[in-house]
Amino acid sequence: MQKPQRPQKPKQQQEQKRENIHQNLLLKTAHERGWKLRLTFMNGKELEGILVGYDNYTLTLKLPDDRVVCYFKQAFESFEVVVPT
Repeated sequence: MQKPQRPQKPKQQQEQKRENIHQNLLLKTAHERGWKLRLTFMNGKELEGILVGYDNYTLTLKLPDDRVVCYFKQAFESFEVVVPT
């Protein structure tokens, strides 16, 4: 008797998983090194802060005025590491 085969994941799910791995690696490095991130929200507003925590759904930043805020990842369009000049 043959073992039933696992259904193949659609290509889109495989690509999403790959993106999550890269995103988590970048966030882990930014968190460990205390890097500053720039978030771009869906409405175009930008916000900069030091990454102090993250999980699958949120990012927690320390803003320049020493406030600590938590944002859902759904609320922003992108994030990037701010490189000091």
